[in-house]
Amino acid sequence: MRAPCKGCDRRTPGCHSVCADYRAYSEECAARREKRRLELANSPETSETWQKNTWRKAKENR
Repeated sequence: MRAPCKGCDRRTPGCHSVCADYRAYSEECAARREKRRLELANSPETSETWQKNTWRKAKENR
């Protein structure tokens, strides 16, 4: 996905705070990130890897 800012004729410093196009883009990106985070959190492979790394780090910090 491409940010709506590229080539925008209304682009000025600080415009992200008032731009409806950028707000929609930002919300869509956040939704994609959250979806990906949930997919990774619920993946058995990711869960196992996380557990192994957590235990390894705990052992290293003793």
